[in-house]
Amino acid sequence: SLDRFSCANNPLTPAVKQAATNTEGGRMLEYKLLTQRDSIFSGKFDLDALETALNSCAAEGWRVVEGFHAASSPWTSLKAEFVVILERSKS
Repeated sequence: SLDRFSCANNPLTPAVKQAATNTEGGRMLEYKLLTQRDSIFSGKFDLDALETALNSCAAEGWRVVEGFHAASSPWTSLKAEFVVILERSKS
């Protein structure tokens, strides 16, 4: 259900759950990817689900750094999906 989505408890894309940390101005940063393969979307892109996910993540201190469409390998069936990169200061 959309109203029960939690960014912290959502099993994200297996490829990258949380990327390596980075430093910016002396702060440690951590990153998370949100894609249409995440459980909240049930395999289908939905703007309401995306808004719910982003608001949940924002409440946990995440901010959107970048969003884009990524195409899969040209050697497989061409399929694009969206990717949202989230960032927050690491505590």
